[in-house]
Amino acid sequence: MRRLWLFLLVALLLVGCGRRQPQPEATESTPPAEETQGLYVPDSPVEQQTGGAVRPYSLRADTYFDLAGMGANLLVVGQKGLMVLAGEQGEVMASLETGDITPVSVVDTAVTGMAYYVTTTRQVNVLNPQLKSVTQLTLPETIVGKPVISLTKNEIYYSTGNEIRALHMNTGISRLLRQQTVAKQSLMGAYFDGAVLLCQMTDESGNTKLEYISSESGQTLSSGQGLSNLQTHGNEYFVYWQDGVVHQSVYGTRGAEAKSFLPPAQPEGKTVGRVSLPAMHGIVEYVETESGLELTYYDMQSGKRTAQVTVPGMQLPTKLHTDGTYIWILTADESYALYRWDITKSPVEDETVYTGTLYTAQNPDTQGLAECRLLADEYEKLYGVKLLLWEDAVKRTGSHSLTAEYHTHIIKGMLEKLQPLISQFPEKFLQKTVEKGWIQIAFVQTIDGDKDWVQFWEEGDSWVLVSAKADVVDAVLQGMAYAIDSRVLGNSRDFDNWDQLNPEGFAYSYAAAAEEKPEYLEGEGKAFADVLSMTYPHEDRCRIFYNAMLPDNAAMFTSPIMKEKLLRLCTGIREAYNLEKKTEVYPWEQYLETSIAYVK
Repeated sequence: MRRLWLFLLVALLLVGCGRRQPQPEATESTPPAEETQGLYVPDSPVEQQTGGAVRPYSLRADTYFDLAGMGANLLVVGQKGLMVLAGEQGEVMASLETGDITPVSVVDTAVTGMAYYVTTTRQVNVLNPQLKSVTQLTLPETIVGKPVISLTKNEIYYSTGNEIRALHMNTGISRLLRQQTVAKQSLMGAYFDGAVLLCQMTDESGNTKLEYISSESGQTLSSGQGLSNLQTHGNEYFVYWQDGVVHQSVYGTRGAEAKSFLPPAQPEGKTVGRVSLPAMHGIVEYVETESGLELTYYDMQSGKRTAQVTVPGMQLPTKLHTDGTYIWILTADESYALYRWDITKSPVEDETVYTGTLYTAQNPDTQGLAECRLLADEYEKLYGVKLLLWEDAVKRTGSHSLTAEYHTHIIKGMLEKLQPLISQFPEKFLQKTVEKGWIQIAFVQTIDGDKDWVQFWEEGDSWVLVSAKADVVDAVLQGMAYAIDSRVLGNSRDFDNWDQLNPEGFAYSYAAAAEEKPEYLEGEGKAFADVLSMTYPHEDRCRIFYNAMLPDNAAMFTSPIMKEKLLRLCTGIREAYNLEKKTEVYPWEQYLETSIAYVK
């Protein structure tokens, strides 16, 4: 059974297992009378144009930035104060002017009320459902960052840098949760009803990593680098997972297999957002259209798109919240600012399933990888190169640290981008390039130092490592240029006096970098493609070959020296590969002033 990393499994198992603190007795709010209008705006154009699916609510004058559930009611958080809304009409059950809450404040809610943290005073204010003060607690001056509040566990968690402590709201007793002597710690959030805390660790060099820890023992459950925006509700979770160049939303429940959300592609140039709503087991996607803001609801249990509506005039959401029945949307609209979407009134029929199996490096799509291997085998036979995928791609690394790419759609995409490039070379050209070996192209997920690509020689083979984030054509073309240059050096005389083509007085730096000299890079005096070309003669020739293969690059070869260097490069390749009697014009010859193709 597949899981989303160890920390999710452990965290899910912890739900309900922790020691629970005594909770204040819940106070139920009286539902509003039917005749009370509240903040609901009846007969609005928005409601009429959406067939009753979307209701607008007119908020009082304030800048609002957050929504949260408080039992069956809705808490609206603004810069000046708080409001508790209830019922279909949005009746204001309670309000409080505070003037000390900002969009970066820490707010937590429960059926028992709410709590919020004020940075300037280091004070946590605890309120009941009627927004009356229950208690106030002041955190120590040594606090680092912001605390994490869990009303469910009746505790406040905070960091002093080396220590993480838990403060009991009723007793005011602070207990040490964990201590670090080297790394500085700061808290980022609480999940699974406060059972799991997210902690960021920063070492002396400024390097950071994320750890998920138990709020009971302080024990590290797992590291979760690449995981973000974790949201939980009961046994369910959503998490945004970046793995290499692949970004995906993942949905799961305790005891069940995790799913990956595979949304349809959206038009380019459109603002698209996605918000996970664990309490409704779904994801809301919004996109700006000419008709208004289009809202789409995906049910993760079925994997299908079940509701969609376009709201004229609605601005981009600042916060979405669900009470399990409706979706509440907070915007910066001047007219209403708050909307309620009833997804049952805007259903769509779509049998497409937008969820799929969550593949990991430990549990990859073996069938898909086998299909990629068949495609690579076909290209190897046609074009005379060796292509290494998945685990084979990281077996021969030179001195580099690599991560294997297992996402089949990424590998297939890299292969498909490679084919048009290598198909341009004459038959057996690439096979001849390395006389006693091969050009080995390995597709990997990452290369140490976040490199796009690397070229090296090993046991007679020319290796080109290409990361998933690289431009495949750009990387492979540059990597192969070194092997081609080596072939020409050993099989042609055209490069023997290469230095004589350079401006008088110029000398290569023979180092990793060179001094930038504009007089050699611009206008009629241009003698080099770029600064890198000034380091070594072979870099000079490789940069010329690379630029000569690019489309729409004729301007690179208009100066006398660049024309001469390109001609020398092209004649050298013809001699080294026995192409002097060929009538074809090859891709790297496209910018020659006069063709050197053989004329019968």
